[in-house]
Amino acid sequence: MFRRISVSNYKNSGSLSGFQWEALCRATNTTVRARGIIGWATGWKEAKEEVDKENSSLSRRVRELEDDTAEHLQTVADLQKELQRVRSELVRSQSRVNALQSDKRALEINKHEAVATVRQQYDRADRQAESLRAILVEIHNLTSASVSDDTRAHSVRAPASDVESVSHAAEDAHENASDALTIGGIKFASLKEVSEYCSMIMQTAPLGHELVGEERSVLVELLQRGSQDLLRRILGEDGDPSQLRIFITGHEESTSPTRKHFAVKLKLSVTYFSYRRCIANIRRSEEARVQKAQNASKSTSRRRRNPPKMLSESFEELTRISD
Repeated sequence: MFRRISVSNYKNSGSLSGFQWEALCRATNTTVRARGIIGWATGWKEAKEEVDKENSSLSRRVRELEDDTAEHLQTVADLQKELQRVRSELVRSQSRVNALQSDKRALEINKHEAVATVRQQYDRADRQAESLRAILVEIHNLTSASVSDDTRAHSVRAPASDVESVSHAAEDAHENASDALTIGGIKFASLKEVSEYCSMIMQTAPLGHELVGEERSVLVELLQRGSQDLLRRILGEDGDPSQLRIFITGHEESTSPTRKHFAVKLKLSVTYFSYRRCIANIRRSEEARVQKAQNASKSTSRRRRNPPKMLSESFEELTRISD
């Protein structure tokens, strides 16, 4: 720790004696040692201050690192919780995906079954439509035959001598029986008028047109007069006659193709039913009119063939007087 001063220059010069040289060495070494001790004390103080500063800065840094470590640990804990939540959500999502896939498979199966059912319904409706077309052709033929029968009945109603009286009686009976053909607030004067009215409904019903008020009232009244057995025969085994009243009164909508097809079938069925019922009623009324007219013509011809006795005697007396 003590710096030694070399005095070789002084020793080699030969100018100093031995005593002087020894005194010079002692003085020089003492001064150097004193100066070294003072300098070492000053440097130690400065070094201590620097060490204290470094210790304080290191302490602050340690505290900062501890705080950062605590924050990082809290962040790690939060991230672990979030990871656990995400894993739970992933498990639930996977379960929902599995459930949706199973539902999708079930829906596909139900879809195929529904398509098959709808196709069967369409096929059955097509078959019923074909049968209804045949029934409508039969109705048309019956109407034509009934009109021709009525014409022939009017032509052979009475002998030639009584044609005028029979025609008058038939006209009177037709005028008096006009109220009997009132159906749903509509008066039908003849079978031809009923045929034209029902033909108009037949033309509009297959197009899916809605029934107007008077058509609905006519069909409702005909439905009230009708037979449920005939209605079931028209609709088929799976048909519900109570649905006709719901459909006619307008409390059921037909939006889907199947329901619309069923609505058209109902309209055709109701039209056929009302047409047959009208024809039956009109035939009965016409037969009653013909029978009444024939009875009236027979009574009139009987009165003409058998005049009163007093009138014949008066005629003979007038003949004798003229002779």
